[in-house]
Amino acid sequence: MDNYENLLNTYKKSTILESIGEALQWDQEVMMPEGALPIRSQQSSTLAALKHDILTSDEMSVLLVSLEDEDLNSDQSANVREIKRNFTRAKKIPNELVRELSETTIQGVESWKIARQSNDFKIFLPSLRNVFALSTKVAECIDPNTHPYEVLLESYEQDMSVEEIQRHLNTIKEHFVPLIARIKDQEIDNSLLTNDIDVKKQIDFNRFIAKAIGYDFSKGRLDVSEHPFTACYGRITTRYNTGWWSAISGTIHEAGHGMYEHHLPLKSFGLPLGQYCSMSIHESQSRFWENNIGKSKPFWRKFFPNLSNSYGLDVDLEKFYKIINKVEPNLIRIEADELTYSLHIILRFEIELGLIEGTIKFEELPEVWNQKFKEYLGIVPPTDSLGVLQDIHWSWGNIGYFPTYTLGSMIAAQLFAAAEDAIPHLANNIEQGNFENLRSWLNDNIWCHGKRYLTKELIRKATGKDPAPDDYVDYLKTKYSEIYAL
Repeated sequence: MDNYENLLNTYKKSTILESIGEALQWDQEVMMPEGALPIRSQQSSTLAALKHDILTSDEMSVLLVSLEDEDLNSDQSANVREIKRNFTRAKKIPNELVRELSETTIQGVESWKIARQSNDFKIFLPSLRNVFALSTKVAECIDPNTHPYEVLLESYEQDMSVEEIQRHLNTIKEHFVPLIARIKDQEIDNSLLTNDIDVKKQIDFNRFIAKAIGYDFSKGRLDVSEHPFTACYGRITTRYNTGWWSAISGTIHEAGHGMYEHHLPLKSFGLPLGQYCSMSIHESQSRFWENNIGKSKPFWRKFFPNLSNSYGLDVDLEKFYKIINKVEPNLIRIEADELTYSLHIILRFEIELGLIEGTIKFEELPEVWNQKFKEYLGIVPPTDSLGVLQDIHWSWGNIGYFPTYTLGSMIAAQLFAAAEDAIPHLANNIEQGNFENLRSWLNDNIWCHGKRYLTKELIRKATGKDPAPDDYVDYLKTKYSEIYAL
């Protein structure tokens, strides 16, 4: 089986280069001074080109062909399946296009930051147009006979089609829009969330809560960035300039990502069996901890005394629980309540499709964004920074990523329902701050498998059924019917 080992060793070189690129990306977002951008752009594009060279080399091709008739076990078959898929896609993309897209996204991130800070979409417009043009070109290279958005989506979720995702989103919208309408006139005073909390206290509490749920600070860190994210084997960031609850919610979300990364099989680092299944599954882990755990009453029965003492909150647990779960249209996606959140995703999904298909003009994007916001959420962003410029994803070239957030929320609810059935007294465990059984269940059913299974099979094995919105709809209908006494 020398050819199999040679294949793994060669492939691992490309993924290690990719992980180095992630470290550079983390540095750019967290530590790097602005003046280092020209050098960072060259570093990142060179790494991307080197990775592409290795992944598409003749050696890879020969090794993959040599294994076609080999009798492989299930682990070996999974590794070869994913390596072949990545090789096949990458082989169709010219190296120069890989380098150009990398340079464009590095510059794009910086222009997005400046545009957001300056509240001026026009600063970001040239980069945005270039990122979409190059990404579309990549999609056309990979498969000229398939809709470019479908091809781009496959980078984040290869096991669901655009049609399937649209069907899930429509089902969610059909259930949630009437529920939102029933709730919208009921007032919950959430002015508590505007309290000015000392940043040092926030940093201490956010570290405390991340550690409490199981985030391992010996493997990762919690830093500050313009937009919260996870990278570089589970390093996480949050932000403290948009409200203290937003920081906590963001930290728990990213800690969910980080725990998944930390529990992927280390012995398979750099190989498919040591990589996350899909972004839908990755987002299911972050949304699971952020919402199903971090916005639950049992969770705050344990941790509200710590929070209240640290932040000086003059409110009881019952009111706090209602405050953090208030349904109210929000300008910012990552601060949206669970019920309106999917409307933010549907808006972005439709805009991405429109930009790819040419039915939306880039220069008209702020107006289109605001029109859709008014249609779906009933409010209009007063500035570009609070509207079209709020997300970093397009500057990174992550086109087709947004649907995985709602898929993640949907899958998270399905996993939580299965965990409740499998773990005796789960609510009591959460109330006591004991997450060991829950993490063990997630590890056995999700984390330890890497890319052994595709999304649907992984969820079937964990829950006994295909990914579907049923548990998600039931979970939120039950939760908000109780909160709002419907």
